[in-house]
Amino acid sequence: MYLIAPVLRVDFAGVVSRFLDEAERAGVRHVTLLSAYGMEHAPAEFALRAVELDLAARTSLAHSILRPAWFMQNFSETFLKPVNDEIVVPCGTDPKHL
Repeated sequence: MYLIAPVLRVDFAGVVSRFLDEAERAGVRHVTLLSAYGMEHAPAEFALRAVELDLAARTSLAHSILRPAWFMQNFSETFLKPVNDEIVVPCGTDPKHL
């Protein structure tokens, strides 16, 4: 399961914990959490860090925690827009690198 914390909220740790309970009961075996860069240094009271710690403490769920640092993790970012129905990125012209 790929887990993204609820948006526009800062008090979501309890909701996500209950969701993880449901995931365990449903037989989910692996959770990949989209976290944030540097979150391992945040206090446990910070919601996203609390979710990380909750997930790590669950022995029935394998997990991966992604902490992106300024890269394009998906195509929903406002700086990556199609141009003439193409996604254009600066990647060069050398065919070995395309």
